[in-house]
Amino acid sequence: TTGYYGARGARVLMERVTARFAAELRRRAPADRLIAAGGVGQFVQEVLVPELVTLLIMEDMEVGEEQAREILRESGAIGD
Repeated sequence: TTGYYGARGARVLMERVTARFAAELRRRAPADRLIAAGGVGQFVQEVLVPELVTLLIMEDMEVGEEQAREILRESGAIGD
């Protein structure tokens, strides 16, 4: 989930992260079991985007990581 950023935010973040890091992730995939297991797209969607959203919430709300993750969980319905 991308919390209050919703589906549109998830799409934008996926596009931006993929555009910026796809070549590097593809290069690392053979040696990284996590990337290789689901492919670059799934790694971006399941790992990088949620981490980025956590950082954005921390910045938006001026909170720490734990509270940002709680906000992320609780605001899932708002974003959709």
